[in-house]
Amino acid sequence: MRTAFERLEFRSRSQLVRMAIRVVNRAQEYCPVDTGRLRSSIHWDQGVDAQGFHVDVGTNVNYSAFVEYGTRFQHAQPYLRPALAEVAAEMLGPAAVFAGIERTEFPAA
Repeated sequence: MRTAFERLEFRSRSQLVRMAIRVVNRAQEYCPVDTGRLRSSIHWDQGVDAQGFHVDVGTNVNYSAFVEYGTRFQHAQPYLRPALAEVAAEMLGPAAVFAGIERTEFPAA
């Protein structure tokens, strides 16, 4: 029989995974498309480290940061940060603001 802590951790893990999937889907919606390579490379992965279970959402395309943050030659086209902020606000509500994740920090996608 599972302890209450194990049940809580299991729920937290499944909620993190659901959140990661939603962030990926939203980021793919917001991602600017030229060839589609960047959009199709957005993914999530789960792991365990010294601090415990975690999920990572990102891309392995080498120019993704230039699109997200812009350069001196091209304006930023954020897709990942706004996706995270919106999903966090939807799933966490006021806790997202407390955690410092606010949609207003980013320009419109």
